Amino acid sequence: MKKNKWWWLVLAPMAVLTAIVFVLFSGSFIGGLSIVVTVGMINCLLDWFDYRLTARVNADKPLTWIGYMNGIEIGRISDAQYANIKLNVLRDGRLPVAQLINMGRMALTIIQKVIVEVPLLFFWGAVATAIFSPESCADIVREFQRADPPAITLAARSLLQLLLPVMIIAFGAMIAMGYRFGHRNHYDEAINLMLRRHFKIPVDGDVQVYPWHFEKEFRPSPFPPIRDE
Repeated sequence: MKKNKWWWLVLAPMAVLTAIVFVLFSGSFIGGLSIVVTVGMINCLLDWFDYRLTARVNADKPLTWIGYMNGIEIGRISDAQYANIKLNVLRDGRLPVAQLINMGRMALTIIQKVIVEVPLLFFWGAVATAIFSPESCADIVREFQRADPPAITLAARSLLQLLLPVMIIAFGAMIAMGYRFGHRNHYDEAINLMLRRHFKIPVDGDVQVYPWHFEKEFRPSPFPPIRDE
């Protein structure tokens, strides 16, 4: 596990900085501590992945993976070689930094959409209310004119509490429909690149690998042959 100390060089500052920001804005020390604990669990999970992949490399089992691109077989790779590719990608210290930068860009994209689209949603909702129900719109305007600052603050907080689950549902629906907010999986891209190098494929494309065992090719079928009567 000594080869994976760089994980802490990335995860530890991120955990401490996130916990400090969370405590400063929320005042919850338990929340900040939970962030540190979560990051520690992520590091343990990475160590476990490293241990399993190292065991597969050393075991060198007679398991072969078949590589496909665009539905066409492009070659075969042993389980030890495939595990070694994943292990090298896992231990590449540049990838977590690139992944964190990508996550930051995703967060900025989400914030931008919230800042732009939520006010637009309110505007067109107000327009629709004024067109189809002018009496309700007039009542809302009068209530706001009569309200004092504490009442307006309370109404704004209630509105935010109502919008938060709606935004979460909309965010999940956009992800389900294929919108990725600029997300890139740098680990999968690195594995795909190394697989294309192994299979000597010069063109870009996604490589899919499926397990295939030598013994299964020559194993007879347990079912008797079908005979025509």
